[in-house]
Amino acid sequence: MRYFRLKAIHMSVILGFAGSNSATSINHRFVKYALKSITSEPTELIELRTLKLPIYDVDVEKASGIPGEIQAIYEKLKSSKAWVFSVNEHNGNPSAYTKSLLDWLSRKDKNFGSELKILLLSTSPGRGGAGSSRAAVASMLKRFGTENIWEFGLPSFNHTFSDEQGITDQELATDFREKLNQFLSSI
Repeated sequence: MRYFRLKAIHMSVILGFAGSNSATSINHRFVKYALKSITSEPTELIELRTLKLPIYDVDVEKASGIPGEIQAIYEKLKSSKAWVFSVNEHNGNPSAYTKSLLDWLSRKDKNFGSELKILLLSTSPGRGGAGSSRAAVASMLKRFGTENIWEFGLPSFNHTFSDEQGITDQELATDFREKLNQFLSSI
């Protein structure tokens, strides 16, 4: 089994990541933008897709315990001050990759989300902005002890976002900034 090392971070870092294993993830691009919008706190972006996270498997857990990859990502996530987490959507639900990550983290520590502050984002090409997926992940995170969650969904990504300008729709940009400021004022 291949293990990896993640650069150690300090508690003062806001950690950003997308729950996607796609090389062309729009949620990763959205998280990157969100982190660039944070100027008052240090941030770090991790690209989960570069990590070989195994699909949750109860038989693997019984036979071998929590895989080293999961142990490492757990330590990285737990040592951060807060998260900016953008959730992707497959057929109205979180992707298997996102669900598996949360399943493994909960097996490592059922209350891994306690004391966490999370700006939970989502986007999709459609008008729903991956809202049902974001709602499902918010529900899961609450089950794992997270009480401080701020949510924002960006609909119609290809029409409301550009890598150069960020959110191009003024009303959505204002809504995003409000959620971001609420999140940051809690830290």
